[in-house]
Amino acid sequence: MPTTISPRVDLDRFNCLRCASYSHHVWEELRVRLAMPQGGTRSEEFSDDAGSFVFDGGRFSIGFEGRQSEWKASLCLSCNASTVWRNDQVIYPMTSTLQAPHPDMPASAAELYEEARAVFPLSRRASAALARAALERLLREEADASPKDRLDDLIAALKNRIGESLWQLLTTIRYVGNTTLHGDDGQELVALFLEGSDADVAEPMLGAMNALVEELVTQPAKAAALYAMIPAGVRKSAEEKAYKA
Repeated sequence: MPTTISPRVDLDRFNCLRCASYSHHVWEELRVRLAMPQGGTRSEEFSDDAGSFVFDGGRFSIGFEGRQSEWKASLCLSCNASTVWRNDQVIYPMTSTLQAPHPDMPASAAELYEEARAVFPLSRRASAALARAALERLLREEADASPKDRLDDLIAALKNRIGESLWQLLTTIRYVGNTTLHGDDGQELVALFLEGSDADVAEPMLGAMNALVEELVTQPAKAAALYAMIPAGVRKSAEEKAYKA
């Protein structure tokens, strides 16, 4: 079986985030080149910590007492591309552990969905707001809604078309996303979902969108294709029986 090792800071060999191959990586600290008042330049370690860029005796220097952020780059010897790290976190390329949009999701909604995935590592609130916008775009396209239709009305119309648990989750998505954008008296719920180390509301929000596409688009299409394979007479008989029932 091929070797699979997750990327980790200062590890010599792992699967590259850029090309996915298991390869050797060369590490180096990121540095900045400073122009000196008397001419010439000097190289200093880069840090983005507050107070770390200071003037000392007319000379620009970097550093202060206390722990600084360590910026490094790992160069993959397989694809010759670099990955940028801040301490033990990957900064570039930005990656997301959230699931990709459903392949049957309309392109316009999938575009916002991908934006919600992309900003999740930087801002969970922004991710939640984008997920709400993606949901609204998805429902408007699915229902061919008019600009006057509100998101809560579009979700309410799904009540008897999808499973109860999914409908409840979609309602939560609308409420939390709307509160994130505008604020109201529901701040405790927003804090519950969007603060702390376990603030992963974007994951169930986007997962619910994929489940919605599966229920409203994918499964009906599969069922229709299978139903069309039944002889016309059998379909007619079954539909007449269902109508009488």
